[in-house]
Amino acid sequence: TYIEAAVVSTDSYVAAHGPFGGREVVYVFASHIARLQAKQLPRDSSVRMIHLAAAEAHVTQALLIDPNYGRAVIAKANLFYDQAKLNLALPLYESAAALRDQPADDRIDLKAALGLGNINLWQMDDGLASPCLNERRGYADRALSYYATVILAFAADQEPDAPLRDMASHAFFNSGRVYGLCAENEPART
Repeated sequence: TYIEAAVVSTDSYVAAHGPFGGREVVYVFASHIARLQAKQLPRDSSVRMIHLAAAEAHVTQALLIDPNYGRAVIAKANLFYDQAKLNLALPLYESAAALRDQPADDRIDLKAALGLGNINLWQMDDGLASPCLNERRGYADRALSYYATVILAFAADQEPDAPLRDMASHAFFNSGRVYGLCAENEPART
């Protein structure tokens, strides 16, 4: 309720007084909240679709304000990933990975690496543990490489904060899934 009120206030203020710096943050928060609301609902729920549409509209507004706002690029990529629209999520994660001059605390590069790893895992995951060959091997290797980026950043940080620990735990776990799907049991256990 409060974030929606902030969106309305932001829109009203801009209409009356003109743009102000930092307003893209309001739209990213609104998008994130709508995305979380959608995640709590069944896939075929009409209310879920309303939340997803709101999430996309808010993040699109943030990107109209600042196309180089890394958090917004990641937010839109995550939104598409959640909907299994990998063809739309992939270029956004790649764009986020290429962004420069992002605040270090935002960890856009690591969030992009995690997203790219997840897309490659998704593409190789047929639910069967079997040797990874050819195209499947390529997906596996790329996923592991992206996850390694996150894991190495975690290992290099003397006092990793909760967001970095969370990303690293996903990277470790999903690396294990990749190895398991490739029937590489010892690395999967590790």
